[in-house]
Amino acid sequence: MHPERISRHERILASPSRIRDGNSGTTIGQCTIGCSLSSLLRIDPETPDKRLAEVSIHELVDLFRNEKYALWCTRQSLRQRSPDISIALKAGHTPLDHLRGWVHACEIARLVATDGKTAGRGEIHYIRAAHREMDRLFGRFTSAMRHRGWKIDEGTLVVGLPPIISFDVDCGPNGSSEGRP
Repeated sequence: MHPERISRHERILASPSRIRDGNSGTTIGQCTIGCSLSSLLRIDPETPDKRLAEVSIHELVDLFRNEKYALWCTRQSLRQRSPDISIALKAGHTPLDHLRGWVHACEIARLVATDGKTAGRGEIHYIRAAHREMDRLFGRFTSAMRHRGWKIDEGTLVVGLPPIISFDVDCGPNGSSEGRP
C-alpha cells in the first residue's frame, strides 16, 4: 500500500505504543521504544526480577550483538497473550533501527496472538523466533516500503533523546563476563 492510503487507516498516532493486528485492528500488544536498560529488564533492587531465570543476560546480549537495539517482554504479558515489549536503543541507532525494533516487537505480538501454547514457552522463545523472521524478511519488507514511496531512513519513532545502552560484553567459554553490559 502507498503511504497515503495507509495513513487513512493507521492509528499509530492515536495510540503509538499499541501493536495492532493488521487484519482486525485489535490490540495484540504494547511496545515502548527508547527505554533504559533497567527499564528493559525491569530491574528493581528491592524485588529482584525473576524474568531472566531461563535466559542469562549473556544470551540476550549475544542475540542483539549485531543490532542497534535490544528488546524484552514480560512473562505475565505473554500469559495474557498481549505482550508488553520494551525496546532499548544502542549508540549509533538510526530511524531504520527504530523500524526494525518496532517490526520485531510486532512479530513477537503476532506470534503470541497466533500460538495456542504460550504457557509452556518463555520470552526468549518468541524473541528468537521473531528475530529469525526479521533476518529472513526485513530486507524485502524495507525494499517494498521504499518502492511504495515510504521514506524509512528519515524521521524517527522516538520523540526526544532516548537513553542509549552499550553492550560491550564478551562471554568466555564458561559464560563468565569479561566486560560489562
